[in-house]
Amino acid sequence: MAIRSDARLGGSIPQMNRSPEGRGIKPLFHSVRDIALILDKTVKPGYGVIRSGTVMSVCSVTGMLYPYPVADAGQNPTNAKAYLVQAPGSSAEILYTNIQDSYKFAVDDELIIDGGSAGNVEIQSMANTAPADGDVYTLTYAGVTLTGTALEEGSLATADLVASLIAGTNYSIMPFTLSAGSSAVTITFKEVGNVDTVVAGKSIGSGTPAVSVSTPGLAADATTTTAENLGPIKSIDRTAVNGTQAAITTTTAVTTHANFTAALFGNVYVKSADEASTPFAKAKFIIDADVDSGEGEFAVGALTSVVISNAVLYTTSLIGCDAAAKTDMGTVDDGRFTILK
Repeated sequence: MAIRSDARLGGSIPQMNRSPEGRGIKPLFHSVRDIALILDKTVKPGYGVIRSGTVMSVCSVTGMLYPYPVADAGQNPTNAKAYLVQAPGSSAEILYTNIQDSYKFAVDDELIIDGGSAGNVEIQSMANTAPADGDVYTLTYAGVTLTGTALEEGSLATADLVASLIAGTNYSIMPFTLSAGSSAVTITFKEVGNVDTVVAGKSIGSGTPAVSVSTPGLAADATTTTAENLGPIKSIDRTAVNGTQAAITTTTAVTTHANFTAALFGNVYVKSADEASTPFAKAKFIIDADVDSGEGEFAVGALTSVVISNAVLYTTSLIGCDAAAKTDMGTVDDGRFTILK
């Protein structure tokens, strides 16, 4: 009599699996878990499912755990951050997130805003070398020369020197603008970022004026740490913008609001305990089990266990363990392992 398998295959034909076999649950411990130092902890509500191996921080107000926000503003592997849905204005005390993310926060939580650097334009300065009647100044950059008009007796102030250059050939195509300082011509570049070359100044008649960098240019960088502590949350209004956004009112106004635009991944997260300086986030533990802290209005948090020390873990099983987190926790890298001493 033919034997039927559970796969409903007739006779003695073996069952065939036509989908790839997974590796199963990803292990966290290489060493024996029982010898590690483990503590039971409470997780803050609102962060959804938190996977085993996630690096955790301690909330400065509640003492509960929440996922560690990695230093790179553009990354959110632990779901610790709530990205802003509106760029904050100048001196803003109200920030906007989506409704779901707003449940990561509660009134009185200390709120941190983070993002990138908006960068700045480079400013160079050309010294005024006491121009004389008939002098013609030139500025050369990237192979293009800006040639001013001849100065006249009685019009030899710095403002007149600037006016002659602006009126000269090629000013409109130069990557900078000119203005008169107290005793020098200010050369302000139009685009944010570093400038490789100092403008070359020359005068026909009165020597070669010196040009120097007053303010180095800095490119916008979405990964630069620019975090600000906005103090305790005063209120959370989840009916803002016709109920589509949550308005979080903070105690302290945003300072450098240009650092927190969508292009620079402006985001907010909870301040970590015992971390008084930027980025106000400190890695403390590694969670060793999957837990669901809940999402939205029905989130209640979770109970879990965390690894403190005396463990050898698989590095690829860790989530959010960036360089700053390794420094905070004092881990040691050894090949494919991360050691907690």
